[in-house]
Amino acid sequence: MPWSVLLIANVITIAPLVAITALEVWRIVQSRRRGRAAARLHVRIIGLFSVVAAVPAVLVAVVASVTLDRGLDQLFSRQTSR
Repeated sequence: MPWSVLLIANVITIAPLVAITALEVWRIVQSRRRGRAAARLHVRIIGLFSVVAAVPAVLVAVVASVTLDRGLDQLFSRQTSR
């Protein structure tokens, strides 16, 4: 029962965010098709911002994964080898 409530709460929270994002993407695509001023620049800025936001997150995830893997491996290998 509690899991279903949490799942529904997540869906209620995430659905508007997905809808707003889809609407903005649709507006940018329409602006670009119509040839409005700065539509290409807007797409470039969004692309660069996405890369700048994603690269550090991926690097942190990789470093944390490797660090935890090695740290936990050494921690548990000592206990099991005794």
